[in-house]
Amino acid sequence: MIKQLKRVFLVFLLLPVSMLIFGQGSTTSEIKGRVTDSEGQPMPGAAITATHIPSGTTYATTADAAGNYRIPNMRVGGPYTIKVTFIGYLSSSYTDVYLKLGEPYVQNGTLSQSTTTLQEVVVASTGRGSILSTEHTGTQTNINSRDLASLPTISRSILDFSKYTPQAQGTSFIGRDGRFNTITVDGAAFNNNFGLSSNPLPGGNAQPISLDAIEEVSVSLAPYDVRMSQFTGASINAVTRSGDNTFKGSVYTYQRPKSFTGNTVNDVKVTGANTRSLQNYGLRLGGPIIRNKLFFFVSGEYEKELIPGVDWKPSTDGIANSDLKISRTTEADMIRVRDFLKSTYNYDAGKYKDFDPYQNKNTKLLARLDWNISKNHKFTLRYNDVVGTSDQQTNATSGPPNNARNSGRISNQSLAFSNAFYGFKNTVRSLTGEINSNFGSRFSNKLLASYTHIQDTRTSNSSLFPFVDIWQGGDQYMSFGYELFSYNNDVVNNTLSLTDNFTVNLKKHTITAGLAYDHLYFLNSYIREGTSYYRYNSVDDFINGADPIGFGVTYGYNGNDAPGAILNFGLGAAYLQDEWQVTPRLTATYGIRFEMPFYLDKMENNPAIAALTCADGQKMEVGTWPKSQLLISPRLGFNYDVLGDRSL
Repeated sequence: MIKQLKRVFLVFLLLPVSMLIFGQGSTTSEIKGRVTDSEGQPMPGAAITATHIPSGTTYATTADAAGNYRIPNMRVGGPYTIKVTFIGYLSSSYTDVYLKLGEPYVQNGTLSQSTTTLQEVVVASTGRGSILSTEHTGTQTNINSRDLASLPTISRSILDFSKYTPQAQGTSFIGRDGRFNTITVDGAAFNNNFGLSSNPLPGGNAQPISLDAIEEVSVSLAPYDVRMSQFTGASINAVTRSGDNTFKGSVYTYQRPKSFTGNTVNDVKVTGANTRSLQNYGLRLGGPIIRNKLFFFVSGEYEKELIPGVDWKPSTDGIANSDLKISRTTEADMIRVRDFLKSTYNYDAGKYKDFDPYQNKNTKLLARLDWNISKNHKFTLRYNDVVGTSDQQTNATSGPPNNARNSGRISNQSLAFSNAFYGFKNTVRSLTGEINSNFGSRFSNKLLASYTHIQDTRTSNSSLFPFVDIWQGGDQYMSFGYELFSYNNDVVNNTLSLTDNFTVNLKKHTITAGLAYDHLYFLNSYIREGTSYYRYNSVDDFINGADPIGFGVTYGYNGNDAPGAILNFGLGAAYLQDEWQVTPRLTATYGIRFEMPFYLDKMENNPAIAALTCADGQKMEVGTWPKSQLLISPRLGFNYDVLGDRSL
């Protein structure tokens, strides 16, 4: 036993340098159990073969000296057929077995000695597994493909289904903000790492992946597995569909026409209320390239949503009527300013009335290949691409410091031209590669690499032009120009990750070791009033060239507007864990995880801040990073099957 453990630690030390997914998630499942004879004695050397019926994918192993076996890194779903054989004994087959994401399926086998012609014992499984798993060392909820197809969803998001976890309150779990969750798809990070919005997912108003491409979702709370980290809420993991030996596909559409939205409240017609509509078109197709060997799956989806935009309109007499959405800003003044801008600066300010509805549009594409290299080696490659755009109303009251604020720029007191509005272009691109290998019945390895690119860019229909507010009577009256906070406004987050987990089965012990590193790149470009800001006291003052009553402009650091602030950050981890089958009913899991942050950029000092003396004579040094500290996380958990039938 000591020699075996020494070998395990040697393998751990020799593992190639690898990297961890941010909040590493499950991508596969596994089967485990114990093979005994009719008298309850272990059957070492018994052969166990599991076959994924739709694809013909096979996995095989043999029972160890204690009769225990484990087949890790298996494809999620089913049905599977598990066959247990031993020379001189009747073989046993277990059919209609379905595997859940991140949850081991326990299938014990009993073999009877054959005294006649060899026959096979076939046992029909309950199909979906027991209500409770003896392998859980934390709270976990699984949502399989059947649940995804039958449960209601409004936004067609995986977050609509993670809410079925009892500890969930919307996107919050155990009282934590949703951004403290970690979300992975096929092991790739799908997190709102920068955190500008409260949405845990990236992609803005678009879902970062089509729901029709998802096979299964799992939600884990407080797991004791050392392979999981980087969240204080929940670990939400999803895997995408795969192709198999049968060509299967679907074409679908979801429609919410304008007529589905009412337009009256208390018998009063609400202008523009039923301009809201949604159109969603999609398709998916999967099948074999080489039967039992190579499979493909593709998915595409287009979504367009129209939502009510600005319904205020200018007045003809300068008198506001909030009930009718009439602003005091006169149409004559809007036309006067529009024509002046065009003739003097050749600037198109856009519409001033009859504004178009806002549009949210996105396109989703996904492609996946699954390759059964051999019985012991499986490879998966998946690419996902989502690009979405959305329209937004101009900022209501913000401006440079020391400039007074009053009514909103679009209100009963004021109107803005349409080119003063802005939008978002949200991009999510992800590439994942995974290879799962078994080396005999005792050794297995999972190597996963992923790259995720997330970008949120502010857009504008305006050409480069200062943003201008015109006041009248001491209050906001009219606005036009390039929106105050949109010029060169861009956020980029790239996450490059690899992970390698090596597992050894030693009778009643399953040892898992891994090395990990995650590289995160951030770019944040933000220049308020980047095209400059002017405020005038009246329409006449603006047209006649009077001095403005307010001004603002922001320059980029060191005179450079782009690319903005850049940060490269690394997080490394090493971990070791033992899962000990103490008795057939009691499983103990214990391990330790080491993590270390790495600051990869050199910081520039600010002499002005360094020269300051703070309270109690303290000095501030902003040119150095804090010292990296090693975080040590011991893990201990157990699972006890009280009645022996996995029901309690």
